[in-house]
Amino acid sequence: MKVLKTLIVCGLASLALSACGAEVTNGKQTSPNIIFIITDDQGWTSVSYRSDPDRSDSASDFIETPNMAALASQGMRFSQAYTPNPICAPARHSMLFGQRATRHIYNRDETWIDRAPEWLTIPKAVKAANPDYRTGHFGKWHVGLQPELAGFDFTDGLTDNTEGDVTLEHDFSDMKYVDQDVMDAYNEAHEIDTTPADPAGRERSGTFYVSEDPKTAFSLTARASDFIREAVADGKPFYAHIAHYAVHRGISARRQSYNKFLDKPPGEKHDDPAFAAMIFDLDAAIGQIMSLTKELGIGNNTYIVVMGDNGGVAYMAQTSRIDSDFKIEGTHRTKIPELNTPLRAGKHSFYEGGIRVPFIISGPNIAADSHSNEPITGLDLLPTFARLAGFEGTLPGPLDGESLVALLDGSDETAFERNDPTLIFHQAGRRKPDSAVREGKYKLIKHWTMESEVDGETLPYTLELYDLDADLGEQNDLSYSHPEIVADLHAKLMRHIDETNSEYEINERTNPMSIILEREGQLKNRKRVTIDYVSPYKGD
Repeated sequence: MKVLKTLIVCGLASLALSACGAEVTNGKQTSPNIIFIITDDQGWTSVSYRSDPDRSDSASDFIETPNMAALASQGMRFSQAYTPNPICAPARHSMLFGQRATRHIYNRDETWIDRAPEWLTIPKAVKAANPDYRTGHFGKWHVGLQPELAGFDFTDGLTDNTEGDVTLEHDFSDMKYVDQDVMDAYNEAHEIDTTPADPAGRERSGTFYVSEDPKTAFSLTARASDFIREAVADGKPFYAHIAHYAVHRGISARRQSYNKFLDKPPGEKHDDPAFAAMIFDLDAAIGQIMSLTKELGIGNNTYIVVMGDNGGVAYMAQTSRIDSDFKIEGTHRTKIPELNTPLRAGKHSFYEGGIRVPFIISGPNIAADSHSNEPITGLDLLPTFARLAGFEGTLPGPLDGESLVALLDGSDETAFERNDPTLIFHQAGRRKPDSAVREGKYKLIKHWTMESEVDGETLPYTLELYDLDADLGEQNDLSYSHPEIVADLHAKLMRHIDETNSEYEINERTNPMSIILEREGQLKNRKRVTIDYVSPYKGD
């Protein structure tokens, strides 16, 4: 996809995207502000409000997210929101470009990384609506494209999970897990019952450490806040892209937050005090942004979107509290086998637990405490933000998402109808090849490397079909009773794989961001914590 083509927008011919959004009227900003907050590895049920108002089991009985709950009560929650992919890097690429991962990170033509600087992105799209938009990226990036080339005026740089575990005092980035032999010795010495809650026997032990800036949630929020304050003071609309490192492991939280959940009785859905504390602190950082919009008096002209980048981890056997010398101070061992119930599985999986995520939006003309059951994906963000910013032309493609603006006033969900009702999810390359197709109430899952027997024929893949209206937990495979639906959805998947030239094998291709870092001579030789916001606008 190339943006630099002749495009007619608002009656103007241009060699780039043209602006047609509102700018300034009578000295007052009219274009809306957009704040997009991405949480990392936060499960659909790892919230204290109901992700689906009609299901009591869509909220946690232990985790507390009061600010996200307040945002949901102020705006609209989408109960069937999907990440483009069940792991972070392809999901973040896809959200940025509005394209399925089949077109970039899993495409056979790996030279896409050299063309990506010309592609349409979210910040470029809002600037197309109004070139006065200021755009800032804060926190995790993990994309094979320099953020400034993606259209960001201010950026924290080429960050990934590492920076989220690097504090001013200590570097915990290589201490996300405890070696199994160390864990076994500790459990034996302390007579800890290691009977697995998980029937699959997943025994990896994550770590927890105390920090006053857990996963840099508060320092990155402070930088974003300074960026927002400056834009408001200068009368400029802004797009703030706030990408948290939480709640990716290793686990970190403030001491008082950890103590709060140590004292709380465990729930039947969740029981890990360290993990709950980390989510609680993440939620507090989100609350700081919400409070800032009120303080600055911009709430009536600001959209706030909170979305998970992918599903939550399905199981954490044991969490070990470590000190600054990486010694185990204590542990929590769960008795709960699955963390995303009623959804099946979790991160890395194309079952609902891996791809259904929290999604809330509040802002102008969005009814309080409203709800949409429309299936949406992170691919819809780019065209939605472009329309909210005032873009009225035709966005250059290919784009796999569609604008959700018609849904946001909550008046008539029939006003929104996808041009293509088929949602397609796919991964391969460095990950086990899997795909999913959602259309209406049916969802097809394809395991590319799992053999199956169908009508006496051995196939090199396995297909499963679920009715999500009747079976949210994906326990009843309907592939044998509805072969015509299976055939139809599978044909649509294969057509897309063929048209996009996507791979569907396992290989050892390099992570795209690692390619960029290596080209710039930065491959993992930087471990830093950015503290201050440095304005790129001084002297304008």
